[in-house]
Amino acid sequence: MAKKRTCRILVGDDDVSVLRFLEKALAHFGFESLVCQDGAQVLQRAEPGAVSLLLLDYRIGKPDGVELVTTLRDRGIAIPVILMSSHFPEDVARQCSAMPGVSLLEKPFALKELQEIISLSLEL
Repeated sequence: MAKKRTCRILVGDDDVSVLRFLEKALAHFGFESLVCQDGAQVLQRAEPGAVSLLLLDYRIGKPDGVELVTTLRDRGIAIPVILMSSHFPEDVARQCSAMPGVSLLEKPFALKELQEIISLSLEL
């Protein structure tokens, strides 16, 4: 459990109610969270050492989740990413499966599902 408490997860979603829900869920799991409502904030705050994992809404706006991951990877930032969406277009799912350290989580999801994918992404 102590290892989880040292992990900070950056959550990016343009829906404030989703951010609040995820912030509470992550606290329940023993994680710290940092919330962002748009892609620009994500790009500013996603730094190795500052966060251990990114939990991003695919449809966060412009740039979208995939564009954010691509920009971060181009910057040499290899933080694990979980992209969330109620629907992933087939081409996006295929593109993400080719990106190392990127997992997809379909909404709606159960808390247990969220906890499991986080644990797998962080290798806890």
